[in-house]
Amino acid sequence: MLLKTLFIRSTALHSRLTQRERLSSLSLFRASVVPVLISTDVGARGLDIEDVAMVVNWDLPNEPEEYTHRVGRTARAGKGGIAISFVTERDEERVLMIEERISASFTCGFVGPCPITIFRDTVGGTEVAGG
Repeated sequence: MLLKTLFIRSTALHSRLTQRERLSSLSLFRASVVPVLISTDVGARGLDIEDVAMVVNWDLPNEPEEYTHRVGRTARAGKGGIAISFVTERDEERVLMIEERISASFTCGFVGPCPITIFRDTVGGTEVAGG
């Protein structure tokens, strides 16, 4: 509803759609008729979509490999992109596993002290990443 309120066209890709509806959504997104594709993990693998500028993870997957497939949508043909992930202190273990897999640390875009850093300093005692 928020995107509609802001007059931003979007389409969905999820398991409750028929195959015809999924293909229609993908076609609209690929043709840049609709600039925003809202997808569940259905869109994490097997889709060849060029020019994905941003992936937003509402939640982190349980497996680090799934994260790389999700955000890999932004790095086709050597192009860069942005991946934003919403995380809480409950995601600490998943964040650490993903960081290990991608050999990089998440950076925090939180205004003020980074909650991930505070949690790590207080509970985990691990190296601070972003903050």
